[in-house]
Amino acid sequence: MTVLYSPAWRRQTIVLWHSVQLASLLAWHQIRSNYRRSVLGPWWLTLGIGVQITAIAIIFPAVFGTDRADYAPYLAAGIVVWNLVANVLIEGARGYTEMQSFLLHAELSPVVPPLKVLFQNLIVFFHHLVLLALWFLLFPPPGAPNLLGFLAGLTVLLINLAWLSQIFAIVGARFRDYPPLVVAALNIAFFLTPILWQVDAELHGPTGLLAFLNPLHHMVDSVRSPLLGGEIPQGSLFVGLGLVFLGISAAILIVSRFYWRVPYWV
Repeated sequence: MTVLYSPAWRRQTIVLWHSVQLASLLAWHQIRSNYRRSVLGPWWLTLGIGVQITAIAIIFPAVFGTDRADYAPYLAAGIVVWNLVANVLIEGARGYTEMQSFLLHAELSPVVPPLKVLFQNLIVFFHHLVLLALWFLLFPPPGAPNLLGFLAGLTVLLINLAWLSQIFAIVGARFRDYPPLVVAALNIAFFLTPILWQVDAELHGPTGLLAFLNPLHHMVDSVRSPLLGGEIPQGSLFVGLGLVFLGISAAILIVSRFYWRVPYWV
């Protein structure tokens, strides 16, 4: 109890809180700057996602003989969540290099650039949820969305994306080829993750094994399943929580070891 209320812990808590506030303000400013004088603003991204979902929902069921009413909500929820995951990882790898001026001219907490990326994409994600709600009116999911499950799954997902973005930012600052490598790897991972194709809840067969071994599947499914009216799959919940503890520990070690070098790298 004495350790929790020590001056060092209080100071670190205050620094973290101020970092969260700064990151959220920078994210909001970035969104406004990107879409200044635009009519639709971030809704352009949502419109693009809507066109993509509509095209795939029309073509894939006809080609593969699946039930469109069952496939369409699964596809839409998966693509919306996948875009959050992929964009945070891609932009996170450039997090420090894109804030070079801040790092060179101010003492900046190491968590600010990754959190800025996370908050920026979270704002866009909430725009996409409006599209998803409209899509569910056309193609209702199997059950009513599970709000508590969605919030729990989203919280675990965001924590995992935060530490991944933190590590990716440091690696991306050191190795300039890393951000394009992340893009290429995620393009492949998109087809290896059950987004365009479906697996049953028990993960049977070769495709089920592929999904079980894919941490990105568990990240996506922990949010997608509640959106479709189900619970968070136990396997995905255990994997997500395990990644939280392992990932935060790894991020702390990497930041404490390498962050002081970042201003020299960028």
